[in-house]
Amino acid sequence: MKTFKTMAMVAAVAAVVGLMMGALPAQARQPKEPKVKVTGDNVVKSPLQKAPHAPRGAKKAPEAKVNINSATASQFQTLPRIGAKVAQRIVDYREAHKGFKNVDELRNVKGIGPKIFEGLKPYLTL
Repeated sequence: MKTFKTMAMVAAVAAVVGLMMGALPAQARQPKEPKVKVTGDNVVKSPLQKAPHAPRGAKKAPEAKVNINSATASQFQTLPRIGAKVAQRIVDYREAHKGFKNVDELRNVKGIGPKIFEGLKPYLTL
C-alpha cells in the first residue's frame, strides 16, 4: 500500500514540475491564431493584437522652429528627445552664458550629444 501512495505522490510531483518547466501537451504549447474579423473591404484586428506604438522618446515635430535664445523650458520639451531635465539645462546654460552665439553651441549642454543635436538641428533657430 505504501508503494502505491509513494508512486502516486511521485507522479503528482512530476506532473507539477513538468507544468512548471513547460512540459505542456502539444495543443497547449501552440500559439493561438489571432482572431480577425473581415467586413467587406475592411479587416478588423482582434483586441489580442497590440497596436504599433511610436519609438521611445518620439514626439511630433514642433510646428515652428524653436528660438534657442528665447524659448522656455516647456517649448524646448516640444523638440524630439528633449525632456524636462535637458530642457532646463538648456535654459540654465543660456542664462549662464548670456545666450547662444550659434546653434552649434547647444552641443555644450549636458545631455545633447552629436546624434541628438543632428536630430534637433532642423527645428532650431537663433
